[in-house]
Amino acid sequence: MANLLNFMLKIIKRYNNLFDIDKARGWKKLVSGFMLTLPHIITCILLIFFFPEKWLGILIVGLLLPDISYFFYMFVYPGALLKKDHLYTRLGKYRKKVAHILTFVVVILLILAKEYVVAISGAIHLLLDMIGF
Repeated sequence: MANLLNFMLKIIKRYNNLFDIDKARGWKKLVSGFMLTLPHIITCILLIFFFPEKWLGILIVGLLLPDISYFFYMFVYPGALLKKDHLYTRLGKYRKKVAHILTFVVVILLILAKEYVVAISGAIHLLLDMIGF
């Protein structure tokens, strides 16, 4: 079991090194950003496939809420990802922490409200981020 876990962590590390958004330049930065978001998108699509009536909550809590600061920053400054934007890098770290803490609180509230599927989408996003995506 420990060997399998180590193997999976090596694959995740290799994946993150291959699609490192800080090392990429130009259009490769967009591709890297998409590839790092892909595991989150896949889990949301799978949850929506099995629970289509909860699609909006799954998308909001599982995809947008944890990375809302990046979403809004890219919406306001779409070219920031293509160049080395120090403001984006500096503020993004703090915004991401706050957004993930907010997501954790929302997941707890959703569990208390017995909205388990939507809570699972947020929890999976937090777990994926914790292991390196």
